[in-house]
Amino acid sequence: LQHADYVVTNDSYPCGVTGEADICSALRVLLRDLAPRAQWVVSTLGSKGCVAVVRPGSDSIDSCGGTGWTELRHDAWPLGKTGRAVVDTTGAGDAFIGGL
Repeated sequence: LQHADYVVTNDSYPCGVTGEADICSALRVLLRDLAPRAQWVVSTLGSKGCVAVVRPGSDSIDSCGGTGWTELRHDAWPLGKTGRAVVDTTGAGDAFIGGL
């Protein structure tokens, strides 16, 4: 992670590796302590969408959770509202990562 420009992970990794209970706090700690070069980290949340945390723009030292961190959340696509059924989600995460 120390050489990564950005990080994409599942929903359990950030909390597991950092010991933080909250996903956004865990993503900030992951960026601050484990991926010092990365500008952002995104965690896929399965049927709940995704959440991303973007590092503060300046080089100033910022405590985890301090001002300057940007948190972005996006719900999963509401396919059920289109009248279509979900048949198979195999590869959905790969397609999402490819789109990033």
